[in-house]
Amino acid sequence: MFSLDPRTIILVSMVMYLLLAVAMVLFSASLKHQRGPGYWAAGTSGWALFSVLLFFRDVLPDWLTIVVANEGLVISLCLVAQGLALLLGRRRPLVFHLVVGAAHLAAYLYFLYMVPSFPARVAVFSLAVVILAAPMAKSLLPLRQKPSDPTRLLVLFTLLACMLAFSLRTVLSLFDTSQNLMQSRGINVIFLVFFPMSVVAFNFSLLALAASRFARQEEQANASLARTNAQLQEALGNIKTLSGLLPICANCKKIRDDHGYWRQIETYLQEHTDADFTHSICPSCAQELYGEYLKNKKVG
Repeated sequence: MFSLDPRTIILVSMVMYLLLAVAMVLFSASLKHQRGPGYWAAGTSGWALFSVLLFFRDVLPDWLTIVVANEGLVISLCLVAQGLALLLGRRRPLVFHLVVGAAHLAAYLYFLYMVPSFPARVAVFSLAVVILAAPMAKSLLPLRQKPSDPTRLLVLFTLLACMLAFSLRTVLSLFDTSQNLMQSRGINVIFLVFFPMSVVAFNFSLLALAASRFARQEEQANASLARTNAQLQEALGNIKTLSGLLPICANCKKIRDDHGYWRQIETYLQEHTDADFTHSICPSCAQELYGEYLKNKKVG
């Protein structure tokens, strides 16, 4: 009867994670102003790296291929969660992730050296994934936002599917009699196949979310640029008006505006330029208006 070898599945997963990490690195490099994708690139690179340690299970020491490998996978998931929080403009749950990571590490050490149990370690890892995924799913709510973003629903659906699957894995581990990950048992094979598939699906949904937000930001930036251009065009129009012919009264020197109203020249210029006025009187006008007074003042 045909059966899949767990080590072969892990090898294929390594290649998938490596390709995914390259895609994430390139994507984050194209969105330098968004910090979230950079964390996703680090997280997917971590999955690729620590999958190498899983591949050498039963070859390298247990502390490296069991404790470090699985703790690294949990830390990698924490990095992805940090990136999602940054992308959504939320506070990063650093303390929460440190607590979950420390608890996971302590449990793995206990069920490896104190009370050796492979099913218990599987349950601990699966439970850690569910606990880390729950706040991410919560951060995507509510879905009805303006403008609406259907990619949030895609990420949420992927997270909920992962949470359901790993919750089921936690329960099934109570009835599992496997002794290690490399046993070709159906439950191990299904788990090893589902985990990389869920990682790939989740990361692609994150890419869709980031791309959607980037497109919306570009749209908002273009709208703002259009408003600025309109204001500049209006300003240029005012400047052209002042540089052309201005209807001015030959007697009182008022200026006729675009609406047909006659306005004081000072008011008109203040509204159409940055100029301001301070009033004085020229010598010829002073002589015309106050000639007798100035003449008497000189004589006196």
